[in-house]
Amino acid sequence: MKRNLLMLVGVGFLTACATPQEKCVSGAKRDYNMLQTRVNKVQTDIARGYAVHKTREPFTVMGTCKNSEGKYYSCPRTDYRVVEKPVSLDISQERIKLAELEERASVAYDRMMAQVSQCRYIHPE
Repeated sequence: MKRNLLMLVGVGFLTACATPQEKCVSGAKRDYNMLQTRVNKVQTDIARGYAVHKTREPFTVMGTCKNSEGKYYSCPRTDYRVVEKPVSLDISQERIKLAELEERASVAYDRMMAQVSQCRYIHPE
């Protein structure tokens, strides 16, 4: 969680330093990149033969707390871990989903390339 927050803050700083063209190109690539990530996940699931479902599960650890008088004592603290569980798939349904995603990604790629060209025209460096 802490690492994700640091990455988000870092991306925020980088975005603040990006040129208008870089911001435009980044926005143009967003949909295609999202679809390509989904295509890669489905391909991996098909190749593996099952999906992996991730859940965050709480667990208790003993920590050290400080009372109002400044004295330390042991106290329970809730933390979380990611647990991965295999999930069965209908491979034929996954192949149909993959074909649909690949078609959408192809259309998104063409749209992205047109938008990137437009970004470079509107915001020359």
